[in-house]
Amino acid sequence: MDLETTENFSISWNPRAPYLMGIGFSHGNARYWYLPLDIPIGKWETADLKTRWRHLVYPSNSNSIDTDKKASIPTTDWNHDGNLLATASRAGVVKIWTSEGVFFRNLEGHAGHIVGLNFSPNGSKIFTIGVDRKVIVWETSTGKQIQVYYIRKVIDYHWLNDEIFAVTAEVGILILKVGEQKPMREIKTTDVNTIRFDRAETACLAAGYDNSKVIIWQMNKSEPVTVFNGHQREVHTLRWSPKGQIIASIDYDNHIIVWKAFTAEILLNFGHSETLNSIAFSPNGQCIAATAYDGRIFVWNIESKIQIFNASYKVQFYEIGWNCTGEWIAVSAPSAIAIADLRTAIKGQEQIISKATK
Repeated sequence: MDLETTENFSISWNPRAPYLMGIGFSHGNARYWYLPLDIPIGKWETADLKTRWRHLVYPSNSNSIDTDKKASIPTTDWNHDGNLLATASRAGVVKIWTSEGVFFRNLEGHAGHIVGLNFSPNGSKIFTIGVDRKVIVWETSTGKQIQVYYIRKVIDYHWLNDEIFAVTAEVGILILKVGEQKPMREIKTTDVNTIRFDRAETACLAAGYDNSKVIIWQMNKSEPVTVFNGHQREVHTLRWSPKGQIIASIDYDNHIIVWKAFTAEILLNFGHSETLNSIAFSPNGQCIAATAYDGRIFVWNIESKIQIFNASYKVQFYEIGWNCTGEWIAVSAPSAIAIADLRTAIKGQEQIISKATK
């Protein structure tokens, strides 16, 4: 789908409504896209798809206007219930919208570009990260600032629960608790590129490093639980399976490795000729999807280790995401979105695995 714009944007599937996608732009207002998932994708028509846009209208009486036209990749995030979407802007303002497309509120407290935002797991809080070195925690319902931290060089961030979150920083990894100004834990280390908590089971924190290692930390232990040495170059992205126990990580040697978190057993190792930049587990944890800078999309079934989907486009992809049913994926690229229907591919793999286990 051609968006008829040259600006960068981000995409975010609604966690409750499988047909609804939020799209945030580097400047200007967000849009909702109501996808016709009940129609075979081969019968989709551009004219009809364009009628399914909804431009989220910013109140004309607001004093907050986003006027910075410099390109950036914006950030968007839905809350857990799927009834609020937050979008960041370069003017230092977060705009929150209801799922019906009604403007809900602004969050204003940054002096400059917002580089990240994330709702807490139950949606009661949201933190925002700016180039002004502020990490601000807000109460979603009121827009009140709960806490402000001053942290240099935040690259990645993730909530564990509704009170505890972690950020990478100049000094290492900081684990913060809302209501406490000092970190509850500081892991002194350098060159951390990516972090994620295992929310499903263990509450462990996985971190990917420039030295090619992935290290798993437990909250109450000073020594690592696991040190994974399967990569050959810097690890820039990692994700836990939504079911826990399994991690997927990407390095700058263009490899994706899917492995068991606490035994380091490799389940899948895929190399590509170009940079791999984004990965996402399906909601049930059975599949992993990835994108590459050369316009390729890959999907594997983890149990069978079979690549069930492979497509190529003449674009450079940013990010990939599954809808809440785990049957559709969307990928963002400059000025375009790619949508793939995986129902047939997934069903075929389920049949293969079923026969193999009989």
